[in-house]
Amino acid sequence: MASKFAKPADQTAFIQAQSTDAQYAGKTNAEVLSEIIQSGAAAPDFGAVLNHLITYTTTEADQFQPATDDPVKTNKNNLTAFLQANSKIGQLLVEKKDGTTTTVTAIVAQAADADSLAQAWSAVAQAVITNEMQAKLNLPDTTSAASRNTMSKLLAAKANGATVANNQVLANVVAANTPSTENPELNVATAMGNICEAVDSAVANTQLAADWQENKDSLLAFLQSSNLGSLTAPTAGGSLTALVNGVQDTAGWTKAWGGENGPGSFDQ
Repeated sequence: MASKFAKPADQTAFIQAQSTDAQYAGKTNAEVLSEIIQSGAAAPDFGAVLNHLITYTTTEADQFQPATDDPVKTNKNNLTAFLQANSKIGQLLVEKKDGTTTTVTAIVAQAADADSLAQAWSAVAQAVITNEMQAKLNLPDTTSAASRNTMSKLLAAKANGATVANNQVLANVVAANTPSTENPELNVATAMGNICEAVDSAVANTQLAADWQENKDSLLAFLQSSNLGSLTAPTAGGSLTALVNGVQDTAGWTKAWGGENGPGSFDQ
């Protein structure tokens, strides 16, 4: 039986199935095999008995069709079991379309078909990605504007040597591990490991520009496109472009943008 059915569940189903041999009508394969074994109990011809067992088993197995596993049910059960065993992940929050939040465990519980399970998996994966970014970037939270900005910058940037942005790399990893008919028995632990590894790699190999650097670049681009860069900087002499080009840190940016007394000062 093992040579015919790799899964123990299929072996059990075969044993419990009704015999297709008219000689044994109304009996299960288990009952027939027991009869064959018992037939050789007295003065047995071992060769004949074993040959009968093999012939019967092979013939019946060739006609037996194991039940096809439902990949949606299998993957949902696997994912649910993983979230139950890893309660911290199961309690991660995701935002629904109406603006409210719910746990990833609740999202998975509501999955009823292949599409909704794939959407649930995506929600789980995104929650794990956000949680992993918070940990690796040492962010105090995942909801404040500052934290969201930092995570957005990481996702939009390219890691060293990468041809696409980190968000596309992560999307590819999530897609490759999405439960589907082609992936009927998702190994959830391996999938989660792949996702976390991709986040860790993105963090380790991406050089994020500081806020002052981004502001400097944006302002220089504006000065160039608006032809305002040649205006004289009142506090430093020279052009506005030269002033902004000289910014090297946060304090320098604040001074360049607002003047000696900071942004919004007009007392000179």
